[in-house]
This record gives sequence, C-alpha cells and structure tokens, in this order.
Amino acid sequence: MTPIGQSDLAQRPPLARRRGRAAGVAGVLLAAWAGCSDARPVVVVSVDGLTPQVQSVRTTAMLDGKTDVEVFTSNLGQFGLRLPSGASGLLNLTLEGLGADQCAIAGGNGSVSISGGQNRADVAISLAPLASPSCGSDDMGGMTYPVTVVKTATGGSNGLVTSMPAGINCGTQCTASFAPGTKLTLSVTPDYRSLFTGWSGDCTAVQGQCQLTTGAAPTASAAARFVATACSLDRVCQKLPTPLPTTRFRAVWGTSANNVWVVGAGGSIMHWDGALFSPVQSGTGSDLFSIWGSGPSDIWIGSTAGLVLRWNGTTFTPTAITGSQDVTGIWGSGPNDVWFLDGSTTLRRWNGSTFAAVNTGAGVALTALWGSSANDFWVTTINGSVLHWLGTAFSIGPSSTTSLLTAIWGSAATDVWAVSAISSMSGTASIIH
Repeated sequence: MTPIGQSDLAQRPPLARRRGRAAGVAGVLLAAWAGCSDARPVVVVSVDGLTPQVQSVRTTAMLDGKTDVEVFTSNLGQFGLRLPSGASGLLNLTLEGLGADQCAIAGGNGSVSISGGQNRADVAISLAPLASPSCGSDDMGGMTYPVTVVKTATGGSNGLVTSMPAGINCGTQCTASFAPGTKLTLSVTPDYRSLFTGWSGDCTAVQGQCQLTTGAAPTASAAARFVATACSLDRVCQKLPTPLPTTRFRAVWGTSANNVWVVGAGGSIMHWDGALFSPVQSGTGSDLFSIWGSGPSDIWIGSTAGLVLRWNGTTFTPTAITGSQDVTGIWGSGPNDVWFLDGSTTLRRWNGSTFAAVNTGAGVALTALWGSSANDFWVTTINGSVLHWLGTAFSIGPSSTTSLLTAIWGSAATDVWAVSAISSMSGTASIIH
C-alpha cells in the first residue's frame, strides 16, 4: 500500500479516487464502503468551512506514527480513509485548503480514536482561513518569481541591500527568485560616505524598507537611491536629513545605530532608522532644546517655558512642568526617575507620577547634568561649581575653575569630565576631571 504522507484530495469538480479507482457521488461511495467485502476499517471525513476559493484539499494522515492509510475521494466536503486491517490507535489528520495556485489558504486539524475490529468511524474537521497564503516551490511544481534590485548612486555613493527571506545580498547578489506569495522585505545599509534617499519600483516603502509580494507580476524590481555625503578623512560624515528642514538642530540622542533622534527649533524632530531620516510630528511649534530616553519607547524632550514631550513608542504627549523655564537638560536612571534642568537654581524630578522641585543649594543657575546611576548624579553651574547627588541630597564638590561650565559627562562614577566656556578674566577655557 502506498503511504500517503501528503496527498491531494478532490478538486472541483469531483475527481477520481486515489490510485485510479473511479469515484461517484458521496452517497454512492459511502454505501460502497459499508457493503464492500473489504473488512478494513473506514474513516469518513466531513469538511466544513469550505469557500469558493478552495479548489482542492490536501491531507496528511498519521495513525499512531504510521502513514499506512489509503485515501478515497468523492468531493471536497467528504472523503474516506481506508485503514489497515485490525488498525487501532489515534488517527491524526491535518487538512489544507488549496487555492487555484496550489497555495494553502485555509487549514484545519482533527483526530479520531480507532479500536480493533471497528468497521467505521466518523470525524468532522473545519477549515479556517490562514492569515497569509503558504506557498513553496514544491507546491507550485518549482515555479518561482525573480526579484531584481537596482541601485542608483551618485558621487561615489553606495550601499548594501539585503532581503528577508534571504536571497538578495546586493552587494553582489542583486537578483533572486522566490516562491509565489512570498512577502519580501528589502533593507538598506548605506556605506559611511553615503546617504539613502528612498525607494522606487514595485514596492511599498515602509520606514526605510521596501515591501513587496511576489507573484503579482512575472518579475519585480526595486530601485534604491543613494547620494554622497561630505566626509572627513577619519570617516566623520554629514548625514543630512532628507528632506532637509530649514531649521537649527539643538540636541541628539539614540539607542543604537538604527534609532537616532534629533530635535531643534520650531518643534522639529527627525528620526534616523539606519538608512533614512524621517520627520516626526511633535505637536508643537516651540523650540526643542534637549532629549533623553530610558529606551526606544520612552523618550523625553525639553522645550520652552517648562514644556516637555514624552514619546510612548507611537506619539509624543505634551506635559507642562509648573514654574519652569526653557528645559535645556534631561537625564534619568529609568522611566520613573528623570531629572530636568531649566537654567534656574532648582531641578525638577519625575518620580513616575509627579514633577517634584529639588533644591540643589547652589544658589546660582544650573547649566548641565549627567549621572551614572540613581545615586550618582552630577550637575554643573555658571560659576564653575560641580554638584554631586548621592541619593538623598546634593553636595558641592571641588572645582578648579570659576568659569561657566557648559557640559558634563562620564564613563563611570569615578571618571567624570566637565568643560567650561572661555573665562573673561583668563581668556582660556577649562577641562576638569
């Protein structure tokens, strides 16, 4: 007997049974099963959930780990399985509804227990639509559709285009073939001296990527456009946003090479996804001065007159910090511990529900802030002082300058750097450590 593994059942209209036996209508076939001298047990499978799009049904049958099952077909809604004599155990069935292109568009599962000596068993299986067609080269007799990537580059620019599923690595492999119905995503990585400016061709551009489905046309192509950027000899390059806004950028922050945020005047926010700068709606026309986040879906931006914007992964929501001036600095240790600097003598601290005023004791305007943890936090002032937070209060640390300190940063609690503006008395700037 031929194992079934995966076998195609009846197509519209009724087809012959498997292995060449003639098939009649369902009632005739079932009557033949019941009155036949063949003593092997029969399982009658009834199929629900059929739609006009289902042109055939494919079954995979397994009886206690074996596939020694003979399939009879009459029509799509009902067919029979003949089991070996004396068969006993659990029969598991997997059905796939196939479209005209032989891609699976619906599926269902069922099982029935078979006992020794049993002549007939019945099982009903409902087909449910699949979220997307399941196609493969085997389903289509090896039929595939080619996709070609064309790169348009100017001024010595270039970049790498890759596909998911794998196949295109352009680079060198710019054409590949895929099974029909494949949902293909093309991603681009510009080289250090290049800027990716967009897609064209048979694809839909989504956040810097190209998406297309094979089979809609005999062939498909996608064009990736690159332009050269200004780079120094040490590969520091100017990544111009496209389109370039007529604004002044003030702050930058990110979590990775593919997630960088830039903010500036007039409420401008630009997002870099590793290939393309895209504008993001801020909801305000006010200038933006500072940015910090605890992660990709939790970002704070400081604006004018105590206005701050918070990103939740989808949109920015405005919040006002009462009594604050322009929010020019932000740092935090987590989503519920964020510090805001507005040029006054007082900091504002977000604790997850409210903004609390924290008196630093400096008595002069604060200029910059940085920390390594919730209990190790540093703030600079206009008169060269450095304030240190150790979890409960600020202390004034030593400093070798009285000049306005403009920025502070560190690699750890014991490695902190600050820089000053040019002193009006000495005519020099300072770097303190």
